[in-house]
Amino acid sequence: MDTGWGLGVAGLGIVTSKTKVDHPVTVSTWNYTHDIEYRRELSKSNRVHEYTETVDDQGWCFSQKPENKEAWLTMYTQACAEDFLARRGAKPGNFVVTVYRAFPDRRVLVIAIRMKWAPGRLA
Repeated sequence: MDTGWGLGVAGLGIVTSKTKVDHPVTVSTWNYTHDIEYRRELSKSNRVHEYTETVDDQGWCFSQKPENKEAWLTMYTQACAEDFLARRGAKPGNFVVTVYRAFPDRRVLVIAIRMKWAPGRLA
């Protein structure tokens, strides 16, 4: 049954060939591209860029309460970094992990964290 509201069969969101749409439907292209840079920290003032990962990931864009935002970004960044470093077989050490939101014309810093990478602790 067509509801006439563009909702399709019985209002369940099922679109059929008989569904009436009285307004144009615009589909936007989602872009959650982020660049993640991994720098091994040799000392407080000496870091070596080892990896760059480009991901299409919405996790850094999830809405958070202001008091929870930094904790969420830190936790999510560390989880993503641990996954990436494990897949790369990276040697243990300290890393500075920097996340940028990548737009066609610029990059915007999201967060930078310092973390200790010790692959054995994930087992």
